[in-house]
Amino acid sequence: MKRSRSTSSSSAASYTTAADDTQAQAIVVKAPESLARGVSPPPIRQKATFKQKDNSDGKQDSSREPTTAQVEAGLVDVDDHVAFFSSKLATYTRPCSPDPRLDHADWLDLYHRNQSSYGHHFVIHQHDHPIAGTHYDLRLQINSTSSISFAIMYGLPGDPNSRRLNRNATETRVHCLWNHLIETASTQTGSLLIWDSGEYEVLEKSSSKATKDSETDPDSQSFSPASTAYACLSEPEKLALAFSHRKIRLRLHGTRLPRNYTLYLRLTKENDCSTQPKAPAFKRRRKVTIPPPAPSRSRRNSTTSTSSSSPSSQQESDVSTATRTPAHRRLRYTVSSLKRTASPPHRDRAFAASTASKLESMASETTSAQISVRKTSKSISEHTIGDEEAAGASGSDEDEAIRRNNAYPGASNTVGSIHQRKWYMSMDRTLSGFVPIPTPKDINHHARTWWIPRTRIDLGKGGSGQEAQGAEGFDRFHVLGREHEKSVVTGRLAAEILTDEGVESYVPRGRWRAVTE
Repeated sequence: MKRSRSTSSSSAASYTTAADDTQAQAIVVKAPESLARGVSPPPIRQKATFKQKDNSDGKQDSSREPTTAQVEAGLVDVDDHVAFFSSKLATYTRPCSPDPRLDHADWLDLYHRNQSSYGHHFVIHQHDHPIAGTHYDLRLQINSTSSISFAIMYGLPGDPNSRRLNRNATETRVHCLWNHLIETASTQTGSLLIWDSGEYEVLEKSSSKATKDSETDPDSQSFSPASTAYACLSEPEKLALAFSHRKIRLRLHGTRLPRNYTLYLRLTKENDCSTQPKAPAFKRRRKVTIPPPAPSRSRRNSTTSTSSSSPSSQQESDVSTATRTPAHRRLRYTVSSLKRTASPPHRDRAFAASTASKLESMASETTSAQISVRKTSKSISEHTIGDEEAAGASGSDEDEAIRRNNAYPGASNTVGSIHQRKWYMSMDRTLSGFVPIPTPKDINHHARTWWIPRTRIDLGKGGSGQEAQGAEGFDRFHVLGREHEKSVVTGRLAAEILTDEGVESYVPRGRWRAVTE
């Protein structure tokens, strides 16, 4: 068979195959895209869009569904986040257990009824990050599409008599509201599970303080907590007002959290800043401890010979070591041979000189070849390079917009949240239903007061007390971390989420200890 190249004005190559000289059959073969492309990086991949398609039997085709980690990272766009995450969580839901559990239908209804500007949805995520470690994210809805987020290291406090009742709540980026539905896992971000979910309520100030504020400032009565105008505000508007005053009393009505659980967040003057921080100069990475290398045989021999030397030489070495300055010590570590882990170089000077000359010639040839390739590729594919530069510029512009606005794409920072601003958070024991009493003598406690649940007593005219129908307060609880806490929606542990998402060889950060006292 003969193969001849057919002439064509198009850039795509076509080939003609002849069986013999009398009869020929032309077969046009489309050239691969790699031959038409000018330079080697491939074209920029655009963001994929996922749409669920129905099969012939009416069921949804899940063979090409993206992972939850891809959707969370923004690599894939989905049309309906609620349907996507709902199907994922329903697939991996574990059987019911004694742990607190939110029914799947109730969980969907909770999210749907808060998809408006008056919605007051909250979620607490347990996030086991490989670098930041295990922490808990408290996210509060501020409008119909966005929520502010606080990162809490040891979870919410649940013991009114704990030594470590206080927490640091650090502001993070403003998230989209559909992030409240996520349970995902990946090697880069770790595992994420829904620890609790529900609705929040912004509480008013005490009546005495509200009266005092209205007396000192009559103009502020229109938005004071005791006024009628304040009562007409929605919960997100109350949250925005309390956020601007840097003091938030927040009651969380969740499934796992006890009844009347109330938090108090405040921002000190030292941490109160109004501008976003600058971009970090470096990327945070996990610190890896490298063990020191074992001493070599030659070093042992030199040590032995030194120890067996004369006393005078030993004294001289001690004097030189004692008089050595830190500058000499730093200079010693700048020698490249001390940092080398391979075998020592040859001692033959002629061989070393010839090797150095060969290396220099190879480097010069490589440099000239690279320069010629750059010039050729630049003249051939200026449009491709321009597209890549535009994509890089757009990516950097998007990162700059996220840093400047402190909000991810699709979310809006309407309350003026500042990234990495540290709040002071504690459990409001009074509003949670506890009262202080003198510490009993049989209890070894660090403080003079002991907090117990408040019991409502109705004093009659005769002075006799009758207990009310119920008691306020709750039994203490502790957040025990990734090995014990389960999802309130699916009942999964963090390790089970990693397994369901197909994440292998994930190494979590250690040295996390729960607050139990």
